[in-house]
Amino acid sequence: MVFRYLLSVLGTGCPKVDTVLDDPHRRPGELLQGRLELVGGELDWEVAEVAHVLVARFGDGEESEFARVPLIGAMTLDAERRMVVPFAYQVPWAAPVTRLGGADLAGVELGLRTDVVIDDALDEGDLDPVHVHPLPLHERLLEGMDRAGFERRGASAARGGLPGARGRARFHQALRYTDGDVDVDLLLSTAEEGVAVAFAVPGKLAEYAAGRAEPRWFLAGHEDADREDWPRRVREWVGYTLDHDGGGAAYVREGGAGG
Repeated sequence: MVFRYLLSVLGTGCPKVDTVLDDPHRRPGELLQGRLELVGGELDWEVAEVAHVLVARFGDGEESEFARVPLIGAMTLDAERRMVVPFAYQVPWAAPVTRLGGADLAGVELGLRTDVVIDDALDEGDLDPVHVHPLPLHERLLEGMDRAGFERRGASAARGGLPGARGRARFHQALRYTDGDVDVDLLLSTAEEGVAVAFAVPGKLAEYAAGRAEPRWFLAGHEDADREDWPRRVREWVGYTLDHDGGGAAYVREGGAGG
């Protein structure tokens, strides 16, 4: 437990706050639970608001707010008073995956920030890390990529959604794959009803991000995680994408990742 002084520029007599997560490892759609502890300072303070903000921070330093949840409204925080406020709210379905295969995924981190407004001054806290793990559908799809002969070579994420994305995400995330001959970026857009999947050949992701072109999204429901032949489906989707963006005929004729 690490309390931080609020508005520390005014001295150590200010109130203190700490956010404690029960379990920072979650999947999209699961509940993020914990407690907020607020301790009054040497004097009474007028608190306008305490809120949690779920923030994605990208490798280039850009940030995107996913959700803002008010915890405490306007109140007088008496000197030395101690408050404990439990909370529980859903990790957005569109939240980026930040943990894969037991390791942090490059390009993006997710965190919970505690914002406190006192005397019209906003005190923004540091990010308490939240580690978002893949859903079963994500896992089966990625296993299908591996079994189809693709090897993951990296990942990236940036602020700004892609045209036609299902989950209305304020970011886009790409997993880079190769089979030795074909390079593609795997794009995922997650929502409560399922996942939209797209592939981008080299150079296309920048066009999608700029809105000059739209990915060809393929839809899968969460219930399809254990019903689908994912290696076969991946080969079909990659072949379709390459056929429309160039090189598809060669991919099919030479067997591509799927043989």
